[in-house]
Amino acid sequence: TWIGDSTVAQVTRGLKVVRLVRLMRLLRLAKLRQITEAAETFMEGKYAAELAMGFGKVLMLLFAVSHWCACFWHAVGSEEGGWVAAAESSKDYRGTDLLFAKYTWSLYFTLTTLTTVGYGDITPVTTEECRWVLLLLLTSAVI
Repeated sequence: TWIGDSTVAQVTRGLKVVRLVRLMRLLRLAKLRQITEAAETFMEGKYAAELAMGFGKVLMLLFAVSHWCACFWHAVGSEEGGWVAAAESSKDYRGTDLLFAKYTWSLYFTLTTLTTVGYGDITPVTTEECRWVLLLLLTSAVI
């Protein structure tokens, strides 16, 4: 027998566990879809309920897009010379969780860009950040 045979068997078992976890997630998504369809069937003909459901869907989409864009904005800005370093030197973070403060500022920038309100206190500093902001502006035009 080979010494590596047991390792291959362990990896194979590990992959089976990963596949099982993925299947469980897929089943949860299927159940969520069934619940959503049942709620939509229940609300048919009820204008206020349909309006509330549509409004909730838009808010959830906006939150999801804003969250992921804020995370990516922070990742892009964390490079040397980016907005994160500039913000750390100019803002007072005493008494706050630094990671939460950075997420708050990232989310602020993202929502300000997505809603096209305008900003001036946080701006792209590097070329990479500018590219991301251009992509973010295109995304906000679609949403």
